[in-house]
Amino acid sequence: MAEPTVLQRLILLAFRFIVGWVFLGAALRQIPDPTWTAANLLNNASTFAFFFNFLAQPPFIYLIDALIPWIHLLLGLALFLGVFLRGAAVVGSILMILYVLPRLSFPEVFTDAHVIYSLIMIYLASIGAGRFWGLQGWVNGLGPIARNERLRYVLG
Repeated sequence: MAEPTVLQRLILLAFRFIVGWVFLGAALRQIPDPTWTAANLLNNASTFAFFFNFLAQPPFIYLIDALIPWIHLLLGLALFLGVFLRGAAVVGSILMILYVLPRLSFPEVFTDAHVIYSLIMIYLASIGAGRFWGLQGWVNGLGPIARNERLRYVLG
């Protein structure tokens, strides 16, 4: 694969920052708010309602409410810093799709922001966007990672 041009790197950086801010913004709202809960989304599911209503019950909702804000924070940081981007993009894409499934409707699903963010993250992961103006290049040079090509690929 040819090295991206400066313009292409700027576009990748913009994608990383835009989607990273979506996650960071969510985390910064959710972490300090003791009343935040995913139960609102889960209990109002119109598709796969049985499954999502099941997840909205204790003890599952306690685990979901505890993890989601911190996952959002880690995903946002990974995208902003350009490190461990492949893993972050996979987790982020799965989350985005899970946010769409409770209220799935056609054809609107194709223009839903969550689907668009998911596609952007899949693209960023597919090209290892963290290597371009991100910390992944530095991480790839560290001891065990530098010696393991598969690990370098998986991380980003």
